[in-house]
Amino acid sequence: IVQILGSYMPAAKFGGVNRVMYSYANILRELYPVDVITTDVKDENTRLKDSEKLSKLKNLNVNYYKVHSAKLSSNNNITLSIGFWLSIIRNMKNYSHCHLAEFRGLTVFFVQVALYFNKDVKLIHSGFGMLGKLNKKGPIKTFIVYVYDQIFTPFLMRRIDLVLVESELEILDYKRFGYNGHYEVIPHFVERMQNEKVI
Repeated sequence: IVQILGSYMPAAKFGGVNRVMYSYANILRELYPVDVITTDVKDENTRLKDSEKLSKLKNLNVNYYKVHSAKLSSNNNITLSIGFWLSIIRNMKNYSHCHLAEFRGLTVFFVQVALYFNKDVKLIHSGFGMLGKLNKKGPIKTFIVYVYDQIFTPFLMRRIDLVLVESELEILDYKRFGYNGHYEVIPHFVERMQNEKVI
């Protein structure tokens, strides 16, 4: 199993998504090997130091790749990291399942390219609220997102094998984008339980 997302624990600014994904990893590693492909972005100005990165645990290995602009990753969700992209492309063949926690952008593009050449890999997706309607965004960004969603998002929706959501309401956002596949509701208490155990 591989998890793919633009940042990971202990990057505090991105704590919500990162904590849940880390919780999932700790549950899964009791039965399966779990790898994480991510970057070393910490916040808008800095990258994680080597001493801050998670050490390798039994059945859990987090691979941090250098991000070329922490500010773009933090403020604009534009993850510029050649090592990160190449790792996704090169290593996808090694896994039976990919858990993606990104919805738009370059990371999703490279995951979809990798999955195109590895059609047997099952794609699990978690949106963590990223699919919700845009609020208080400028007209230019709203237009760009609209165009992106019209052109690229349908490809992602068709490729997903399973969606993990935190409530029944969240699946409505997926359906708004045309997803009618399988989903499971994983409530917040799972995150709290695991955080108490492992963080």
